[in-house]
Amino acid sequence: DASFGAVPAAMEYAATLFMLLAALPFVRYVQLVAGTARPLLHDPQVRAFFATVAMIVLIIATWKMIAIDTPGEESLRKSLFNTVS
Repeated sequence: DASFGAVPAAMEYAATLFMLLAALPFVRYVQLVAGTARPLLHDPQVRAFFATVAMIVLIIATWKMIAIDTPGEESLRKSLFNTVS
């Protein structure tokens, strides 16, 4: 019943990667398969999504390091996983 709390850190990173990829617009994947990555890289929706996730993760990770005294990598990993999920 521990779910992802019982898996190694690498599994959390892998799950986070797949959750981030699943959150992107499907039409950009179709364009990527068609041979052009430019729309995916320059889409304002995708850029705003990653900027928002990064900002929230940094805020939560910083808070965890200061207030709860969590080590740096663990704080970042847990913040990233929880924000994305």
